[in-house]
Amino acid sequence: MKKPADDLASTFLDRRTAACVKACEGVPTEKLEESIFVRLVAACIHLDDPEVSAIIDELVPRRPRLAISARADANVEDEDASVEDGEDPPAP
Repeated sequence: MKKPADDLASTFLDRRTAACVKACEGVPTEKLEESIFVRLVAACIHLDDPEVSAIIDELVPRRPRLAISARADANVEDEDASVEDGEDPPAP
């Protein structure tokens, strides 16, 4: 007996597959296998164009960063020391 969750997963995958096929129409399979779209997005990220930035933001929503750089860690330590000394923390 099929579970309702199986139907939902199947429907989601069918819809996603159809959207991918439609979006890739006309792009050679070899180029898809070479990650042409990833390379295209990577090339566009650095463009200073508001329309390109808006499209990339739609495509790849911002997510919280899990890694903190060593420089950011040093700034946090500096701020903590300043607060302990009675100084106001620096403005962001």
